[in-house]
Amino acid sequence: MARDQVFWNTVLQRSMNRRRALGAAGLLTGAAALTAACGGGTKKGEVGTGKPVELRQREATVAAGEQPKYGGLGKYVTSGEPPDLDPRLTLSFGLHGWLGSIMSRVVRTVHGAEAQGPADFTLKPDLAAAWEQPEDLMSITFKLRQGITWHNKPPVNGRELVAEDIKYSFEMYAKTGAHTAAFELLDRVETPDRYTAKFVLKQPFSGLLEVLTVP
Repeated sequence: MARDQVFWNTVLQRSMNRRRALGAAGLLTGAAALTAACGGGTKKGEVGTGKPVELRQREATVAAGEQPKYGGLGKYVTSGEPPDLDPRLTLSFGLHGWLGSIMSRVVRTVHGAEAQGPADFTLKPDLAAAWEQPEDLMSITFKLRQGITWHNKPPVNGRELVAEDIKYSFEMYAKTGAHTAAFELLDRVETPDRYTAKFVLKQPFSGLLEVLTVP
């Protein structure tokens, strides 16, 4: 199989997985709403009280008065365990499906209220504050946001993320693991200063930004 075909098969698979996830989320939300509207949760033989609307209004009032805060425990329901917890070693949606909720990307696609519909994949800054790509498509230079820190756990212990971290991560992705096909056109990552990472390619390629939206 040609290299380009291998890469685009990988990207297509990721895109389809993302769309399926959005569709599944919509179905689950609809099912939950239908259950509440039908008085779900009553015992056999009982008639619904006809008050689900009042319950939703009360919950909405409480939620509106709450202030978001850092910390706590997040729960995610999945149909099976991912084959590995290292995102470099697997393409499984069982891992990447929820990993995107807790890990930043170099750039990201719009989500939630930002999107103009389920087919809107407009790119936005994330770890990168800005980027430049020359007309020859042989490189992309990212200016990283300053003050971004790792999780406060060993071995990084909450230290600041810098360009050398980007270099290490993506050069490793290109060399070993499950993502080598997606990054086979990456030649190297240069770090001219602490907050600049330049991705240098082996040949012109316009799809690198889309590849970098996946954690």
